[in-house]
Amino acid sequence: MKLHTALLVVIVAVFAGVAQPAPETSFNVQARVTNSGIPADGLFDVEAALYDNPTGCCQVGSTIHLTGIEIVDGTLSVDLDFGSLPADALWLELELRPSGGGSYTTLVPRFDLDPAPFAVFAREADEAEDADDAATLGGLAASSYKVWANHTGVPGNLLDGDDDTLADLSCASGQVAVWSSGAWTCGDDSGARYVRTHVVVPVGDPLANGAALLAAMAAIPTPTAAQEARLLKIEPGRYDLGSSSLEMKPWVDVEGSGQLTTVIVSVACAPGATVELADDCELRALTVENACSNSTGKGYGVYGLVDRVRVSDLTVRATGACTDNSGADIRGNELEIHRVTAIAHGASGVAVGIYLGSSEGGVVENLTARAEGGLIALSASINEFERVRGVDARATGASGTSKGANVSSDNFVSDITVVGTDLGLFLDASSAANLDVRSDETGLFLWLGDGETKVVRNSTIEGGVSGVKVYSYSGGGTLELENSTVSGSTNTVDATGSTIRVAASRLLGGPILGTGVCAGVSDESHTFYASTCPP
Repeated sequence: MKLHTALLVVIVAVFAGVAQPAPETSFNVQARVTNSGIPADGLFDVEAALYDNPTGCCQVGSTIHLTGIEIVDGTLSVDLDFGSLPADALWLELELRPSGGGSYTTLVPRFDLDPAPFAVFAREADEAEDADDAATLGGLAASSYKVWANHTGVPGNLLDGDDDTLADLSCASGQVAVWSSGAWTCGDDSGARYVRTHVVVPVGDPLANGAALLAAMAAIPTPTAAQEARLLKIEPGRYDLGSSSLEMKPWVDVEGSGQLTTVIVSVACAPGATVELADDCELRALTVENACSNSTGKGYGVYGLVDRVRVSDLTVRATGACTDNSGADIRGNELEIHRVTAIAHGASGVAVGIYLGSSEGGVVENLTARAEGGLIALSASINEFERVRGVDARATGASGTSKGANVSSDNFVSDITVVGTDLGLFLDASSAANLDVRSDETGLFLWLGDGETKVVRNSTIEGGVSGVKVYSYSGGGTLELENSTVSGSTNTVDATGSTIRVAASRLLGGPILGTGVCAGVSDESHTFYASTCPP
């Protein structure tokens, strides 16, 4: 076995019997040694030295050289004798190399070695063993406590003296003894504490962690009903899936340990994605990244054509050098999106921060979306949700068109901040409030059905050309604008073929196109128009 110095680590060290009554001065050292995360095995040369500090200077006494010491399954056990030890605290430093030559690797940190407490313990134990007066031990000699028959409540198979309670168990690597239904069996560590919670822990480098995550999901039996739901809990770490996808299962939630601490990455290209959703599940509390680099492919961080899915406390990025990138693309029924940040850039074609569609109900709250570069950048497309609130969407840098966001809802939408180079916000909703929309071209593009009346309140809308542009599907619709500020150099509002009613608002820049009715409106010069619209 060849040890790589940079990868040799010490996991745990235990010292037993550090000092004995004179003249015995030897003690045993046990250490757990791994090589690249794998327990070391084989013969090694060992050098041991004592220091009076945890790091740096200075050595106390001579160096002990040992050769051909066997390490089995990562466990090192050696006896050392430096002679009489001073009362001061000391630190033990070990160096290892494979037997036969090569450079030594220093195990860090040094091990704290204070002989005084161990010496007292050993001396008191020895005195108890040989005590003439056994009254302090319940009237029995110390040696009697070594006999099972002198104890009560001892399992029957221990009374024969061979200590074989777990002797017949043969557990696989990573398993532990678990007491179940009156007998000892083998099980995984999480199984000893949880029934339907499966825990994934980092096992090595990101690729090894990713393989462990995929294996953990594959091992979960697919529930067939909500009462069989399970949770896959992922500990902090980076989990690299390579070109594979984490395919979720119905009624199996995936939960990280926080957006800054649990990160799942892949280079999967469509039809795959880094994470693929399933019906009746939730994805939460982690970061998902996709870096598809296929020049003709598409990269998705999270993807799903699903029903009854909740995504919350998630950061998702698609940043690979491919044709199209989408941070997340989630469509279906009864979808809930809460506290999500979605980012897309690096594509040569279309960059979409997030695309959402819920044809039967659904909620979007506290969504942050970004799209940059490519031919077309669209920060967020939110379609047919019952409630949309708290959206911050920005699209910039496309060589063709940059659109801030598309939002359609049969109900009220609010608290939406949008920035887009060519178009700020495309809106198809019955009413909206607290919009902050900005664009170099058209700020707000509003869709009106035949005979519809839609209301926008308490908003700021800025367009380099038109502040608001109204499109009526067959003509005859009405937009009511209240307590708002709209600016546009050519037109504040272009409502050709429709009616615009403005109350208690400011119109800065060009005139209104279409049938305009104004009450209590001022212009960019703060000129007040009580019952007419500014020219």
